[in-house]
Amino acid sequence: MGTTSVISFILKDLNGNESVLTEIYQQNDGYLEGVGRSLCEWLLTKKIINGIGINQYTDEYANGYGDLAAQYVRDFKEHGPGNLYITSSYDKNWIDYNYEVVCDLKDYALTEEGTPANNLITIRVNNFGEKPFFVGTPRELLEYKEPDE
Repeated sequence: MGTTSVISFILKDLNGNESVLTEIYQQNDGYLEGVGRSLCEWLLTKKIINGIGINQYTDEYANGYGDLAAQYVRDFKEHGPGNLYITSSYDKNWIDYNYEVVCDLKDYALTEEGTPANNLITIRVNNFGEKPFFVGTPRELLEYKEPDE
């Protein structure tokens, strides 16, 4: 059996309320050096904008946070069935890692050039039913070393 994970793309409104845009279940490689690393490296390549300019039709840009989540599915869904699923419910007893990718609207000041995702997004990592053992930026998660058990 693989190491399972769920990536939750979460939007935090100006009042601090959080809503889940989408959740993505991945059946394999859910550990920090697998899905965690891939997610962070991918996020570091993105700039989030509000409205697409003529020179911004490239993979470097996401037109808002919802577009960023859609691009994740596009970029990580392997050909054929299985491994990556969009979900809204799952048996939490199965999941090894939960990656919460949180975009806080109070930090959502976008420029024409785009704002690097690393400056807008916080990632929380937890095992379901437990407090997050990591909270920080994608770059910080790449540098994080999980404590030995």
